Amino acid sequence: MADSGRYDAFISYRHCQPDSLIAERLQKKLENFRLPNDIAKKTGRTKLDRVFRDETELAVADDLSEAIEEALRNSDYLIAICSPAYLGSPWCMKEVEAFRNIRGQKRILLVLADGEPEDAFPEVLLYEDTYTIGPDWHQAKVRRAREPLAADCRGESDKERNAKVDTAVLRLVAAIFGIGYDDLAQRQRKEQNIKRRRLTLTALGILTAIILICVFFLISLSKQKAEISRKNDEISMQNQAINEQNKVISRKYSDSLAAASDNLLRDGRRKDAIFAARTALSDGDPDFFSEPASKALANALGIYDPPDTLSCDDSISLPCSLSGFVISPNGGYAGVSGLGDKGYVVDMNSGATVFSLENADYNCFAFDGENGVIFKSTDSNYRYYDIASSSETDLGVFDAEIITNPGGNGYAVVTYTDAVFYKGTTPVIRMEYSDMIPDLGPRCYGKVLFSMGGDEAWILISDFDALRTYTFHVDLNTGIIEQFDLNGNGLILDAATDGVSMIWTQNDGLYTYISLRDVKNGGETYTISPPESTYGFAVCGSDAVVYTESLIYIMDSGLNTVKTVDNTMFISKSFASPDGVILLEQGGAFFRIHNGDYAYFDPDVYDVYTLCESQYVNGDLYLSGAGENYINVYSQRTSDHLVPYSGEYRSIDSPFPGEPESEAFKALVTNSNPDIDPNDIYNAVLCENANIGAICFWDGKVTICDSNTGEVLKTVYSFSGFVRDAYYDSVRELYYFGADSIEIFDKDLRNIASLKDCSLLGIDNATGNPVIIDYLKEEQTTYLADPVTTDEMKEMADELLGDYVPDEKVLEKLNLPLTDIDLSSWTDFVTASHEVRDEVDIAVVGKYVSLPDAYLSIHEALVHAGIACG
Repeated sequence: MADSGRYDAFISYRHCQPDSLIAERLQKKLENFRLPNDIAKKTGRTKLDRVFRDETELAVADDLSEAIEEALRNSDYLIAICSPAYLGSPWCMKEVEAFRNIRGQKRILLVLADGEPEDAFPEVLLYEDTYTIGPDWHQAKVRRAREPLAADCRGESDKERNAKVDTAVLRLVAAIFGIGYDDLAQRQRKEQNIKRRRLTLTALGILTAIILICVFFLISLSKQKAEISRKNDEISMQNQAINEQNKVISRKYSDSLAAASDNLLRDGRRKDAIFAARTALSDGDPDFFSEPASKALANALGIYDPPDTLSCDDSISLPCSLSGFVISPNGGYAGVSGLGDKGYVVDMNSGATVFSLENADYNCFAFDGENGVIFKSTDSNYRYYDIASSSETDLGVFDAEIITNPGGNGYAVVTYTDAVFYKGTTPVIRMEYSDMIPDLGPRCYGKVLFSMGGDEAWILISDFDALRTYTFHVDLNTGIIEQFDLNGNGLILDAATDGVSMIWTQNDGLYTYISLRDVKNGGETYTISPPESTYGFAVCGSDAVVYTESLIYIMDSGLNTVKTVDNTMFISKSFASPDGVILLEQGGAFFRIHNGDYAYFDPDVYDVYTLCESQYVNGDLYLSGAGENYINVYSQRTSDHLVPYSGEYRSIDSPFPGEPESEAFKALVTNSNPDIDPNDIYNAVLCENANIGAICFWDGKVTICDSNTGEVLKTVYSFSGFVRDAYYDSVRELYYFGADSIEIFDKDLRNIASLKDCSLLGIDNATGNPVIIDYLKEEQTTYLADPVTTDEMKEMADELLGDYVPDEKVLEKLNLPLTDIDLSSWTDFVTASHEVRDEVDIAVVGKYVSLPDAYLSIHEALVHAGIACG
């Protein structure tokens, strides 16, 4: 939930560029802006207290909309970062409307991030309702045009936009404090000039003092050896203090990289998340360690992901912001349509652009296996692009449906008069509808269904005048076309097949039915009345699936319902795959149905409003959000360190809370630590195999104490729930603390990993590894964990990353400059700056500003001294 305190302003913006960049910089500048002294005396305030922006003010909340609403109520002004993308966000419009209802539109300030005002400003802010007395002496509402205060932050580059943000800050502060902009700007410049003069004089004074001190020491050197020795001791102590400060800076920076790693993993960029977490873990100073970075690395590597976890192992960068894509049958290529109507074919292995075209029609992309792509530019015929030879061929087809063979063996071109099967640019099988059906009516439509393997196809020709569908089987290896009677009289409305069975809906003029038949081996046709509001169906092996808006019916080969599953999200696609029937939801999640049962996979990255396209090919899920310039590739993760378990284990033999040993431990800790109030303690848990225990407080804090002396060894705030079990693995030298999650600590009591949403059951008799249970699943599942140390995780990350470096956008988010400085040894990097005597001032100043600025300040010092590369 958001903090219940007041905010001077609420920044409303769309999570896209450049809106996010402007919102982030605007928040920092507003909160750091100081009013000139004479204005501060009049207003009684020196600065804005707090400015709300969701990425900095919100903690993890169960209900985000409630947190936003509370922040709006507690804000005095709303600053809207306006752009065409902002108008397209229903959530942003709700924020504007909600604040307008609470504070009125006069307290809404606008910042133009992109586009023209008429395309970027919310319509409700461009007018205001006033009331006047009409000729009939009745009050009438009159809508008048209104020109709201707007600061222009548009620019061709981030540098240009940032400069305009600085100007916008003055305008916004002036509006919030009710001060004239020109007056504020003039006083601000005057005060800055005074400060510059003071700083210059101070610097000159410091420089003069340093020169005088140096002269004094040079003159007195021969007589003051004892004083020099004392000074050397003082310098040594100062260096120790500097080293301690450097460690604090290093730890804070590493913790920020760990948080960035978690965010990248949440966004589906696993490799970048691994890079960020690995960078945060130093290989230099053995005393330096970041617990959040170790936990982030474990999460990014998926060390303890359950076997059914869907994870993003690859992210393919695109040359455009996309509006849709199609994946080739074996996942080697993507046909991408950009927001600017430009199309691309991208190599999904290398990320290279194979070719591009203008005025692309996204719906017309199709693939000939991994050999070529069929595309269509506006007002032109379909063309074939041969990937190997980079040549184009006009297929001479204009109005048609192109259907990719899922087996990677050609494609079909279907028109209102014929169906043609191609390999490359050569038509190998052609079927004219009128040749096969002499009395075919003029209103007809053809449909082609491929088998999963791609060796067979079915052509369904529907005669709408006769209310009948004719069915033909095509052997793509021999070219033989045979007619067979699938449904007798009736019109097939839709059909699907896996190559063995076919399921279809048909209408006999009065009623609609769902039918299923083994078209490979023959046999009985099974028919049922469809469930109300049936949306679609699919068949694969012995599974037939029919789904409505709210239910999924899993049926057997006789259309008998085996199981029903609640469906809360609209299903956009259904098809047969080697993994079973796949049902893709609009939000990117999917059901996989096999042998009468199902599994549900949800990457939980997009929703129906942000997902642009989803494709499922060869067991991989391809997702991208609207306007994004990359495609995330998700696959089912199988970890060797968390596997299903059915062996024998023993419970952990540690005293339960309330037992004599536990109570004695609690008394020892409170007697040894007078500042601990026994009434604040919830329970005490002793660790099996080690002389430590955990003291759990009502407020969620946990102290790990020596069970012999009562000394507090470590205080932890990251536990989920209260500790119930504790065990020390003497072989791996790891501690396991079981609460609502399992926290793993190394021998030095450093928290290196978490197993979320699970409980510690016991210890496996055969391996001595922890046995855990996932209590969030419908059918609780038991796993055997094989924990790894941080050093082992770093080795795994190094092997996986190789020479990989994220793109510049990710590096910018991580505040990592493009230098050859070893970022994994931040302490050495900061310490090196103090060895450059002429640049010490720059380095020291850098330590007292915000962390990214500190990094850059120190880096500039080293560049100037020739130690680092610019």
